[in-house]
Amino acid sequence: LDHVQADPLEARFVASQEKRTPEAPLDVLEVGVGVGRWVSSFDPSKTRFVGVDTSEDLIRTARANFPDERFDLLGSDLLFPYEDESFDLVFSVTVMHRHPAPEKRTLLSEMWRVVRPGGQLLLLEDFVFMRQSEKPAVYPMSVTEFVDLTLEATAGQVTLEYVESLRYPDEDLHRGGLISLLRLGVPGA
Repeated sequence: LDHVQADPLEARFVASQEKRTPEAPLDVLEVGVGVGRWVSSFDPSKTRFVGVDTSEDLIRTARANFPDERFDLLGSDLLFPYEDESFDLVFSVTVMHRHPAPEKRTLLSEMWRVVRPGGQLLLLEDFVFMRQSEKPAVYPMSVTEFVDLTLEATAGQVTLEYVESLRYPDEDLHRGGLISLLRLGVPGA
C-alpha cells in the first residue's frame, strides 16, 4: 500500500523541487498533515515545510516527530491561517473523502488561495470505495465531480499538469488518483 502512494508522490515532489533555484527554497504546505508522514520527502535545506490538520493530537505528534517544522491546527471553519499566494506546492493525501462537498469546496478554495501563481496543487485521493458502512465516515466523489468542484473552487484558474490512476495490491479497480494542477498566472504579478 505504501509504495502505491509514495512512488507517484515522490516523483511529483522531486519535479516541484527541480523547478526551484537553490537560492529560493520551495514553500510547501501539506493539508491534512497527520503525524507528518511526508515531511521527510523534502530536503530541509531546500524547503520550508508547513503542515495543517484539524486534529490537535495529530498536530502534537507531528511537532514531536519534526520539531524543526511548522504545524498549525485548523479550526472548524477550515480557513488557513496564511497569506494569499504563500506556497509553491500545496498538497493533500487522501483527505478530501473525509469531508462532505461544502467542506471539500472550502479546502480546495483555501488551497488555491494560498498557492502562488505558477505553483502546484497536488491531490492524491481515493475515488472508489470498496465497502460502504451504514453511517459512512467517507464522502465518496467521482473523478468528474471532483474536477467540477475543483474548477468551481479555483474559478477555472488552473491547468491540469499531471494525472495518474492508482491501483492498490489485491484490488481489481484503479480506485485512487493523483492529480497535479498548476495555478495560472505569473508569480509576483
